Amino acid sequence: MAEVYTIEQLREEAVRTYNLIPTQITEFKVSGTVYLNQTAVICGKLMGSLGGLGFLKGPIGGAPIEIWIDGKNYTTVYTAADGYFEYDVTGSTLGAGTHQVQAVFQGDLINAPARSQTMTITVYNAMGNPGTVPPTAPGLESILPIILALGAGAIGLTLIIYGVVSKPKTEEAKAPPVPQVVVVKG
Repeated sequence: MAEVYTIEQLREEAVRTYNLIPTQITEFKVSGTVYLNQTAVICGKLMGSLGGLGFLKGPIGGAPIEIWIDGKNYTTVYTAADGYFEYDVTGSTLGAGTHQVQAVFQGDLINAPARSQTMTITVYNAMGNPGTVPPTAPGLESILPIILALGAGAIGLTLIIYGVVSKPKTEEAKAPPVPQVVVVKG
């Protein structure tokens, strides 16, 4: 019978067998809630345990970090010298709804692979998703009645103008005909 290993067991075996430096994605954060017209930020740091010592960590610069969104490799960014990486994506690019995000380092000749925890970005449309205005909407619930009143007023004004402008023209009143008086003498 074949042995079954977890990803973590395989990773640990690769580190032992090939003397790879254990790595870890730390400080992984995503914007939790954004609107379609806003930007979601995905960021974190890639750290390695120098000399295989778990307590002595250092940044890994210039490393490719894959950004996975909804189970698909969305893009690749590279870490700075301090191990920091960041990716900005607009809510309209993702689309309204809930999206699962993860950062993945595939490893290289000396550094073991690493992946972040999975985090969630929720993108709301203008009226909120799924059909309600989220509590983080900046004042939308307080201006919605004003918007509706302005819309109703605009419709009413349009009807008034249309009614006045489109009335059929009536003939101008003519002076009454001069009565003709017939005098009969007789």
